Amino acid sequence: MRTAVRNARLFVKVVDCYKAPIKDRIDTLQMLMAQGRFHVMKNCTNVTASLSEQVWDSKIEDEDVRLDDGTCDIDTADALEYSFSKFIKVLLASGGDEDE
Repeated sequence: MRTAVRNARLFVKVVDCYKAPIKDRIDTLQMLMAQGRFHVMKNCTNVTASLSEQVWDSKIEDEDVRLDDGTCDIDTADALEYSFSKFIKVLLASGGDEDE
């Protein structure tokens, strides 16, 4: 990414993202969905398709590991989750009942 930005002579700073643990990312996204705080635009069919096909790896019994064998689009789900990973604590703190 940095090379592409530099070669295109764009004045954009590229920084690494924080990658929260996978279970934390999935749990946060589920919470946002349940609370009506997550929306996908109708034309983002790749996002809805990717989210609808995510499954746990049945070969790993003692922990939750998302299946990553090429049968589903895990990259789109990862990218979506990385976009909010840095803000998980804030998202969790600001959720819940409005009366609190």
